[in-house]
Amino acid sequence: MAMDDNTVKISANLSGTVVNALKEMAGKKGVSITEALRQAISHEKYFLDAAERNERVLLENSKTGKLREVVLNPAMYKPDSDLV
Repeated sequence: MAMDDNTVKISANLSGTVVNALKEMAGKKGVSITEALRQAISHEKYFLDAAERNERVLLENSKTGKLREVVLNPAMYKPDSDLV
């Protein structure tokens, strides 16, 4: 993804575990680490918005058709939550 006029360069301190996960995600998708981070943030934003709307997120096993619910706990998105 090319940088545009709205792109802001940031610096973040991440644990080795998080960096390794990011590298793994990027490698599996064939994208840069920066793009993998953009996608992860986009996905998290989607789930945050869904939790705020009290929506359910379901995962379906493509082989069995079995559904599982991803539990979105809105409290985990609040800065004063004990879960953070």
